[in-house]
Amino acid sequence: MRAVHNIKHLLASPPVHYTVGPVLRRPGVHVLMYHRIGSLDPEFDGLALDAFSDYLHWLSRNATLIRASDMYDPALYKRRGKPAVLLTFDDGYRDFRVNAYPILKKYNAPALVFLPTQAVQQGGTIWPEALSCRLLRVERAGMQVRFLGRLQSQHRACLMQYGKKVATALKAVSNAQRLAFLEDVENTLLTLGIDPTIERQMMTWDEIASTQPLIEYGAHTHSHPIVSSMTNAEFTSDMRTCCDLLERGLGHRPQTFAWPNGRAEDFDEAATNTLRDLGFTQVFTTVEGVNTQPLDTMNIRRLPTTTPDAACLNALMLRAR
Repeated sequence: MRAVHNIKHLLASPPVHYTVGPVLRRPGVHVLMYHRIGSLDPEFDGLALDAFSDYLHWLSRNATLIRASDMYDPALYKRRGKPAVLLTFDDGYRDFRVNAYPILKKYNAPALVFLPTQAVQQGGTIWPEALSCRLLRVERAGMQVRFLGRLQSQHRACLMQYGKKVATALKAVSNAQRLAFLEDVENTLLTLGIDPTIERQMMTWDEIASTQPLIEYGAHTHSHPIVSSMTNAEFTSDMRTCCDLLERGLGHRPQTFAWPNGRAEDFDEAATNTLRDLGFTQVFTTVEGVNTQPLDTMNIRRLPTTTPDAACLNALMLRAR
């Protein structure tokens, strides 16, 4: 393990990065994907702030940090000593404003943040996090038996089968079934005297405005559903609400969008066509890989960034295909 660690740090060193890197690295644009940066609330965890700071220190010197609009530049898809990198953040958490933005500003590093407008508008957080947090509160209160006993039978069976992975299971059911499960959980907590309220985890519109123009914003649906579990009419309605709120909050309608969850099975061609009709020109997935020419702007790949330091991040980009 020590040898692997040393090799990764060697590959990230400037002499090797600029000579060997272009040979090993697939030419194209690397889009990095982040969620939470640091932690502002003990109920939620994020990427260590030190790791993110290390990323930006290295990337600012050894990569070309671009905006989404730069992805149309053919020069970025050639073999380069400095790879082209776009930084993206899903969900618009407050820790982005408090923790990530000052570091991005320090390095004058642009970024693109995708906003789920329901959570931004109402506070709280997106539903998978809210569900996990509420179930943890049941566990901490020692009320698992009473909680299960008061759930509707089909929801009790689902929770008993999937346990802590129930949020993953809910991504495979219809949107109506998911919403019914979440409502039942919240109502059951209230009957047990457990507070289901989630403190605001998202940026406010004022906090969002304070990061512009360095930071750009895109859409991430209104209610953060799994789009493939919705009818196209449901998705269109959700997106129209999202677009209206973004226009009101940002002062314009963004043309960039990221799918919730974002795997290939989480969306379909009909939903993609809906985005085209609504004026979106760049659609981001969580399908891993490097974006090469010709660029498929409606199916942009990204790389997850949970590596512990910049050397491992560089190794991730070298391996990506």
